[in-house]
Amino acid sequence: MKPDEIQNPDNIRNEDDALDQSIALNRIVMTMLQHQKETNKRIFIALIISLLMNLAIVGGFLWYESQFQWVETETTTTITQDTGEGTGNNVYQEGENAVYNQGEEVE
Repeated sequence: MKPDEIQNPDNIRNEDDALDQSIALNRIVMTMLQHQKETNKRIFIALIISLLMNLAIVGGFLWYESQFQWVETETTTTITQDTGEGTGNNVYQEGENAVYNQGEEVE
């Protein structure tokens, strides 16, 4: 500050107001940080509870599934193929010996 500014009492009053405002702003910031800290603690607790509930659900599902016995069975399927007799032939034929039946009626 310049010496002539010190002589002016309004400048000193403005400096005191600035100091008061700085202290007030500091208190506001400290209060906001305290509230954010409490909020973060609550969110962390909710996260832990959520994780524990998910683990309980997975454990319950695994316990439920373990109540059943799994039996392996083998299934044999026999497939008969159309040999080309009659109409509706679905056997692929090619070459000079191919016989094509188109829409003939069978009696």
